Amino acid sequence: MGRNKQYFKDPLVFDPDRHLKSKHDRHYFTHFPFSMGVRSCIGQQFALLESRLVMSRLLQTFDFQLVPGQERDDVIQEIIIKPKGRCRQYITFSH
Repeated sequence: MGRNKQYFKDPLVFDPDRHLKSKHDRHYFTHFPFSMGVRSCIGQQFALLESRLVMSRLLQTFDFQLVPGQERDDVIQEIIIKPKGRCRQYITFSH
């Protein structure tokens, strides 16, 4: 579906911002990374667990600091809390 011209302009171009539209502005089945229903990916639970492990290791190894001028309380509250606009950060080793 991610390469379907019916739903995406320039489907072969890497553009992660295409998924920033609200769920009401795009077709429901245009983004399903692990598939859906009875034929869903058998590795879905492993991938979700692995992503938590990778994130915890990144947080242990690096310090994340917001770029100067970016407000911490500039967020959008929907189902999840996310930064308004992009979240720009400096990443440095914590050792």
